[in-house]
Amino acid sequence: MTPSPSSAPRWLALTLALALTWLGLAPSARGDRVSVSAVPQRDQVVAGDQFAVAVIIDMEDGWHIWPAKPVIPPELGDFVPEATLIHLSPEQTSGPKSPLLKRDFGGVEVRADWAQWPEPVGIPTAAFSPPGEPPVSILSHKERTIAFVPVVVKADAAPGERTLTLAVYFQSCDDKQCDRPTTAIVDVKVTVAAPGTPAPPPPSDRAATFAAFDPSVFAKILSGQEPAKIGLDKLASFDFIGYRFSVGEAAYAVIFLIAFGAGVLMNFTPCVLPVIPIKIMSLQHQAKNPRKLVVFGTIYCAGIVALFVLIGVLAFSIGLNFGQWFSYWWFAVPLGAFILLMGVGMIGLFSIRLPNFIYSIEGGHDTAMGNFRMGVLTGVLSTPCTGPMFGAAFAWATQQPPVIGLLAITTMGIGMAAPYLVLVLFPNLIKRMPRGGAGGELLKQVLGLFMVAVGIYIGVSSFGERSLFWAVGAVAAVAGVWWVIGSFKYLRSPRTRTLSVVCALLSLVATFFITRVLTAPGWDKLKVQTDETIRAEIASVLASGRPIVIDFTANWCINCIAIENQVLTIPESKALYELHNARLLKVDFSNSEAGGWGVAREILGGAGSIPLIAVYGPATGPQKPVFFASFFKVSDLEAALKTVTGK
Repeated sequence: MTPSPSSAPRWLALTLALALTWLGLAPSARGDRVSVSAVPQRDQVVAGDQFAVAVIIDMEDGWHIWPAKPVIPPELGDFVPEATLIHLSPEQTSGPKSPLLKRDFGGVEVRADWAQWPEPVGIPTAAFSPPGEPPVSILSHKERTIAFVPVVVKADAAPGERTLTLAVYFQSCDDKQCDRPTTAIVDVKVTVAAPGTPAPPPPSDRAATFAAFDPSVFAKILSGQEPAKIGLDKLASFDFIGYRFSVGEAAYAVIFLIAFGAGVLMNFTPCVLPVIPIKIMSLQHQAKNPRKLVVFGTIYCAGIVALFVLIGVLAFSIGLNFGQWFSYWWFAVPLGAFILLMGVGMIGLFSIRLPNFIYSIEGGHDTAMGNFRMGVLTGVLSTPCTGPMFGAAFAWATQQPPVIGLLAITTMGIGMAAPYLVLVLFPNLIKRMPRGGAGGELLKQVLGLFMVAVGIYIGVSSFGERSLFWAVGAVAAVAGVWWVIGSFKYLRSPRTRTLSVVCALLSLVATFFITRVLTAPGWDKLKVQTDETIRAEIASVLASGRPIVIDFTANWCINCIAIENQVLTIPESKALYELHNARLLKVDFSNSEAGGWGVAREILGGAGSIPLIAVYGPATGPQKPVFFASFFKVSDLEAALKTVTGK
């Protein structure tokens, strides 16, 4: 675990400038900077033969690429570059996480896992070295670099021409800026001669090209020896309450454990808490019948997990970002109405005879579909409040192969369902929990009022007017007042009554505080909000020598609004903006038609999620900014501004 950006390590400026970003903010690699070609050692081969393909990478003077196995100098700290990679999956042009390194082209087997690379050379980067210290030397490839890919022709290979397609994934940079990683596709044609045809000698004009190739590699391949690991594992980072956890990308056991823990913690967010006592009361009712408890309890947990599976499927199929569905009014309004009606039912206002389908809204605890629906609803309610636990992890998951990414997201759902499953498997724990009676009925009514408030909040969140949240606060305040009145009216035990009144008064204080946060006006936003206008604004501000702080937010994201009003707009932060002459900008995702998700994806590396605060400055340029995907302190913001301004 490493501290959040508050420590402002000195290598951050170098990282931001040298990061060969695939984020879309840096220009793509141009042909005049790096060109890739390939040539076979021989154009004609025979069955049982072995030969090599030379992959030739020519770079413009002053430009270089990372080696296949990067060595990171201490000055760069945790920075992880994009290793150059030759692979055999040309359809994966964005840099495969699980590259195909061995492929059979009709009896001609290409072994990119045994590719031979020349030794990289040290390239000094004095422009990014700390003042008064020697240049930082980075091992890279420059000018002309030739890598060799061994190829084995099987003994039963049929005669005929073969086209061997190779993909070369690389990033190019000079000592000041870096291009977006790109993939070059090259085709190599060879002909497998008929049996009995003598193997021709290599063309004389290619002798110099293949002079450095070591043919002893074929003995290792034919003996079944495993090659050394290709490339360098990246780090998966997870922001959580001001701290960043970093683990190797391949350390899936640790990553899934983090995902499971994040899922468990989702149960303790403000949006989900009103649902938990409802479900516990349901389990208490079902505990009278052990079979019903197991069946309905398991179905409820399955509903939670199913929602997260759906989230993963939508993310990988149509690119929907976590929580983004709340920006669609046709989703938010019906969902808010459903939750509102469920709250009204819990209050007891359905005692008047209404159509039968209305009664199922109260929870449906005695039906399979009702429990499943309740589980799905519990998962849905977690999304506006779980940015610190889910946002960065979700961004990482959507960059993985679909199977790994979907499994990670599903693991979060399993973690959220785990506490309820424990109660189902150990029903004695349920018996120890407070039961119904007058107190239980009061709790049900109070929670019903809170559910009405949640329903109003979700229903109006996709609209841009934050003044609508006063209605949310008013209903929540009514719940607190009724809690106080009901405590004196229904509770007989002085101790229980006192505890209940204290909790009610605390809820009123919390309601006042949260309502003030939700209704604060916040920052101004661009009149026309698109990816292009945001990038243009960044470029314009940086050209003037000023830093820019961008708040990616939405009305349905409680954490976003809390960060905005408790960190970004307080007097201490305003003093920092004035000191650094910073431009402040809000990117509002409340409405589905709002643009800017592309920039958010670029910052996080593939999947946009909020809360997200990005800080750009003239010292680091329009590369990857210093950003926060979770709660942070004013001191962290101060360190970020110093980093991007160089002051």
